Amino acid sequence: MGILKRFLFAFLLLFIPFVGYATTYTVCNSGCTGTVIQDVIDATDLNSDDILEVRADTEGGSKTYTENITIGSADSGTSGHPVIVRARSGDTITIDGDDVNTAIFVVSGSYITIDGFLLVNPGSYGFLVGGSSAVAKNSGVTIQNNTITATATANTSNSIDGIVVRYADTCTVYNNTYTTTTGTNANQYDGIYIQASTNVDVNKNTVELKADNWITEDIEAGHNDCIQVAGGNGSIAYGSTGNITVRNNTCYQNNAITKNRQFMYFEYEITGYLYVYNNVMWKPSSNGSYGLYRLTNGADETDNGTTYFYNNSMYIGGASAGCYATNVADSYIKGNICHINAAGSAAIITLRAVVADANVNNNIGYKTATASSFRLWNSEANAFYTFTQWQALGYDTNGTFTDPLFTDVDDPPNLALTSGSPAREIGVDLSGTFTTDILGNTRPNVDGAWDAGAYEYGADEETPTYYTVTISKTGDGCSINNGAFEVVATESIDAVPVVNNGWKGTWAGTCGATGVVSDGVKYTKTPTEDCTVSIACEEILIW
Repeated sequence: MGILKRFLFAFLLLFIPFVGYATTYTVCNSGCTGTVIQDVIDATDLNSDDILEVRADTEGGSKTYTENITIGSADSGTSGHPVIVRARSGDTITIDGDDVNTAIFVVSGSYITIDGFLLVNPGSYGFLVGGSSAVAKNSGVTIQNNTITATATANTSNSIDGIVVRYADTCTVYNNTYTTTTGTNANQYDGIYIQASTNVDVNKNTVELKADNWITEDIEAGHNDCIQVAGGNGSIAYGSTGNITVRNNTCYQNNAITKNRQFMYFEYEITGYLYVYNNVMWKPSSNGSYGLYRLTNGADETDNGTTYFYNNSMYIGGASAGCYATNVADSYIKGNICHINAAGSAAIITLRAVVADANVNNNIGYKTATASSFRLWNSEANAFYTFTQWQALGYDTNGTFTDPLFTDVDDPPNLALTSGSPAREIGVDLSGTFTTDILGNTRPNVDGAWDAGAYEYGADEETPTYYTVTISKTGDGCSINNGAFEVVATESIDAVPVVNNGWKGTWAGTCGATGVVSDGVKYTKTPTEDCTVSIACEEILIW
């Protein structure tokens, strides 16, 4: 290389940002970075692509850590390069909060992924995610594949929530389970609670507010909601909550006391959009409040955005205020199913605002007493209507009032459609928003028209095929997770994460193309069978 070229090359290097190499830290009884999770976090600065892996004493074993863990703002990744805190694949890692009055995980850092833990005995929360205020939010946090178990006791006065996202932006809550056990409690339990946060995706979670036997649960609290979103109301900053998606979740409730038992409750000012679709909600006993409720606060709110209730399935086995309700004028309620197995004045749909009739259509409602099953409660009227009267007002002209014929409404429930269900082919094409059902099956099915409810009936009803991609590596420079990962067939996936700048990886295996990639290139493959990927990582030498 000539002198001039060497000079220009060295000059250019001054303007290339330094990219640190990812580090994997481990926690176990012996031979790891440390033995206590919090001690390892405190002793390191977790950065982009770093991994903190918590292990059992033997591979594939089980271990309990009694800790309350804080991941602060100094421990943060960057967009596309999160810090990953995970249980080792194949291990069962339990974090016992010991009923300490705080969260088991407090996450105020940004671009953090927490994956694969079992949390027990939370004193207040399983996870508390967020920044310090509505104008100082953290970003890019993912909580996935975790299980939180809360034990209700007569001596517990705290709210015990599974996952709380407060003062956060661009967060994902995916494939987690929150369950309660038998007992009473003086306060409340919410599975997932979102407050003063934006661009949050709540997807494929299961919330079980029930007893071990599903029958005797009695949690004596104010609000026990599977999922709750609290927007601006003055004490919560206006404009601080918006663009929320709640999809593909399953909610079970079995609370005996008949007050404030929403499946999903969306209150106060929520700006932008609120999408709620493909959710399944089941409750064999009474439900004092609405199952799925969009409630605003009043005149002080300036922007309540647009609400979309699409293709949800709900069964309530006792007296109830009803299934779907909104007092946001810009609301769309389409393709939903509601079955109330009780008499009384419970309403399938309650409109507490003046909503355009075309926005409410293709829904299926059913109640053991057919009278007074729909309600207007707004400036136009305060009255109940039969389904015939409801249609005469212009609502649900393509809907029906009949038993939806779920597969099983008893314990354990299965709200998939049977072959004779009137929900088949009665839905509306909502492909501008989503194209699959709760199981990931394509909408519409082979018959060509959308079904109502969370499940699409037919040949596509079966669980989609998954293939296992097994990843292994040598060398320390590539941000790759070793292990076996399930990916859904027909979907293009990044089988191996990004390779760090300054390193190159030589790919091999049965998943597809081989060769060399470097400088952040991703390896993408649509699998057709179980396959493997191996990579040899080595540093790129400049000179």
